[in-house]
Amino acid sequence: MQEQEKQLPTLELINRQLLRLNGVQNVAEFDDEVIVLETELGRLEIKGAHLNMTSLDVEDGNLQVDGIISSFRYLDDRQKRVKKKKTGGLMARMFS
Repeated sequence: MQEQEKQLPTLELINRQLLRLNGVQNVAEFDDEVIVLETELGRLEIKGAHLNMTSLDVEDGNLQVDGIISSFRYLDDRQKRVKKKKTGGLMARMFS
């Protein structure tokens, strides 16, 4: 039997009123204007008005938010840190 492939984290915004995410690990903060999530790719902040989590399944990592979504951004720059570790500085490349 083949193992089920892990789904890549995705974020889908529909008409700035519906946001679907997967890869959610935890809800760190929530009110009707700000939601902060722990995701596989780092902390994600969602801002807007009348925000409501209409569906949450932490076991599967799925979340759906409706309301007026004005912005979303990752609070930590995990991709830069990963890239920095891979390339390293001159000394890291000399001694690896």
